[in-house]
Amino acid sequence: MILGVVAVGSFFAFNWLKAKPADTSTRVNGVNGPSGTETSVPTKQFANYWLEVLPTSVADQPTRVAGSVPLASGQAFKFHFEFDEDGYLYIIGPGQGNRPTAFLTEKPAHVSGVESNQVTNASDFSFPSGLEHWLELDKKPGTETYTIIFSPKPLTEPAFFSKQVTGKPMNEAEQAELTDFLTKNKTSEPVTELNDKDGAAPFVIVKVRQSKEPKDSGAPVVFEVRIQHK
Repeated sequence: MILGVVAVGSFFAFNWLKAKPADTSTRVNGVNGPSGTETSVPTKQFANYWLEVLPTSVADQPTRVAGSVPLASGQAFKFHFEFDEDGYLYIIGPGQGNRPTAFLTEKPAHVSGVESNQVTNASDFSFPSGLEHWLELDKKPGTETYTIIFSPKPLTEPAFFSKQVTGKPMNEAEQAELTDFLTKNKTSEPVTELNDKDGAAPFVIVKVRQSKEPKDSGAPVVFEVRIQHK
């Protein structure tokens, strides 16, 4: 049955995650941003995330990892997020030719199994969603970077945030708009901490400065998830 799942999910993965060159850059604990011990600025937990990974053996069950060690190239996976407040989630990832591609917007792709990008306080949000929907890492070893954007209200600018997801890489104008958006909203990079006290259920904690809480400032929070694979 698992082999069947990979076959169905690979359509979603193959069209979005192929032909990407290797990225040899690294981060502490495999996650982006400074560790919790590297800042004295008061912070508050804002979210946590982990990855669900489909094993290569049909005899094994999907496992939960936090990205602290490299995964296998070509492995199928999905994101799980849990936020401390209601809002809207947007995901930009590497597409064909390693060009930025909208993976999740206000109008998700049907093949992702996700009907809405709205997230609820303290609820598990899976992307993709459903047994038959998975992303797939590139078969060439490297590092894949996903930009995660949380907003307490729907984003209308840049315009692609409210458009239908097609899986096509952004054009030059959209990439310029994305760069401008990130420049404006990444002024205070969130702090990430790996929590692996429970080896069977590890996760990454995302913290923001108390003055940057979305519900108070109304501003989006941007952080990156970097997945190494070999």
